[in-house]
Amino acid sequence: MPWARLSPSFERSMDMRELMTEENLATIGWPIDWAELSSEELTRHCATLLINYESDPYENLLYRLGHVLWLMDGQSESIGYPNADMRRLIVALVDTNIFQKLTTLMVYSMDSTSSTMHFMGETVRKLCSQILLKFMIYVKWDLDSAVFYNLFAERNILCYAFASMEELLSIEECYRDVSASHALLFTLSSFTDHPNNRAVMAATADKILHLTMVLLESETEAHIREMIDGGVLHGFQTVKKYDLNAWSRAADRIVHSDFLPRIVHLIASSEIKGKDTAMNILASVCLSKRNLMSGMLPIANKYYLQHPSELRSSYMKCLATAVAMTTNGSQLSRLIEAEKDIWNIFPSLGTNDDRANTLTEACICAAAAVMHIAGYGNRILEKCPTFLNQLVDCFIRYKSDVNDHDQEERTTFVACAACILQFCEEQKENAESLLKKNFFLHLREAIASYGVLSEDPKINGIIGLLLEIELNLLKMSPTKTTEAMKNARIFYSSYRMRMEETTKEKFQQAYQQRQERFTLETDPIAFLRRARQSHNGVKECLLCGKVDPSVRYCSRCMNVSYCGAQCQKQHWPKHKTDCKPQKR
Repeated sequence: MPWARLSPSFERSMDMRELMTEENLATIGWPIDWAELSSEELTRHCATLLINYESDPYENLLYRLGHVLWLMDGQSESIGYPNADMRRLIVALVDTNIFQKLTTLMVYSMDSTSSTMHFMGETVRKLCSQILLKFMIYVKWDLDSAVFYNLFAERNILCYAFASMEELLSIEECYRDVSASHALLFTLSSFTDHPNNRAVMAATADKILHLTMVLLESETEAHIREMIDGGVLHGFQTVKKYDLNAWSRAADRIVHSDFLPRIVHLIASSEIKGKDTAMNILASVCLSKRNLMSGMLPIANKYYLQHPSELRSSYMKCLATAVAMTTNGSQLSRLIEAEKDIWNIFPSLGTNDDRANTLTEACICAAAAVMHIAGYGNRILEKCPTFLNQLVDCFIRYKSDVNDHDQEERTTFVACAACILQFCEEQKENAESLLKKNFFLHLREAIASYGVLSEDPKINGIIGLLLEIELNLLKMSPTKTTEAMKNARIFYSSYRMRMEETTKEKFQQAYQQRQERFTLETDPIAFLRRARQSHNGVKECLLCGKVDPSVRYCSRCMNVSYCGAQCQKQHWPKHKTDCKPQKR
């Protein structure tokens, strides 16, 4: 590509609009009477102008880019070229591969080692970034997300566009204009799971989250609603996979801002497609930021009571997460006492709901947390006599959702089971309910499917209590049978036996490894034997250090080697104390 040297006038000025003189426009083939062109003619000419840059000097390319940006900035309105036509212009440019060329040019300018190209490349990146940003702003409102995604994915443009992320995020308009911020973030969030972009996402996660928070803290509720509708909050959550520290800092900003009540209010008071996603994200923030719980309970409770039928799943998720995430009994007690109406929510547990699966884990966690606090079991039953039956139903559904390969999920599951059993043991009249629902059968199946529970001391400690509780409940049941008690004893006996065998085997392995390590550290003969085995039989004279495949071992112990009889005789006074006949 033939690049011309920079003219002195260009070096003195970095403002593209100052370069849009008639002389410069004529140089790049722009018609002097361009203001008289129709929108279709101007669109076609603009596309041609940008496409045919390969044969132009580098400076002329910048003239072209600068003038297109000048048009996109809305200056064309003064000559009767409205924004509606500008959108058509940009959509028309999509079919010309111009954005592929722009991003390729950006990468080329970044890779150049020439000082002139480095200077010019920085300018090109800024111009291309601003043009791409304008493109996002205009096109977002005219194309749905699928078209928007395919446009970039098919042309493989996004990897190059992200290379200029620093430039995009440094444009002040991103932060001044909520529409621009929204358009940019909408684009980024659409590609957070794109495999080619994960490395770049990790590098820019902090900036993306900052941009998200700028939008969330804006005064325009309409844009927050659009963010939820457009799935931008999903992109915000996805960043957590790439940069947990950046996500945590953003969550801190949520905690210390009024974003939470505002978004809950918006979700409760309007038709928003992404309401469940938004509430799940808030629940995730709650789990990571315990100090948010004090604000979550009253808000979730308030709006749940106002909209019990619309948002049962979302609010139960938030409420349950808020309740379950604390281990501080006194703090939870104060919160529950402060929110007298919180108990009106528990009767909804286990009800027939189209989104029952999303409720299951939340219900279990909330119930387990509450039952950990002494004295609250009776209070729940006073408000909801059928609470236990509903809770067991939720637990049985929850069992099918547990990932057997996720140790944290398994631990949570068994911990919830222990809470339910302890609760039932205190409420002895409820023992029959568990037996009728085959609660213990489901619990045993889950435990048996884990297979390697003995490696987890937390689970083993809990399971150790289950047999005693189950037998006590069976004894209290008027329909108890010898067969049921026998099955319980057999199951837990076999589990304990398996656990003991595994523990014994691991202890023996650990003891053997310890003995081998001790022997290697204290026995030079054993050390040499291991060294010889690890070096594939290469032999070294123990006295002079000569390495030779023909070196022979000591015929008595076969553990040390010498290059000859003379070295062996000289070393014998030391070696004879360790030389022992090899065991056959």
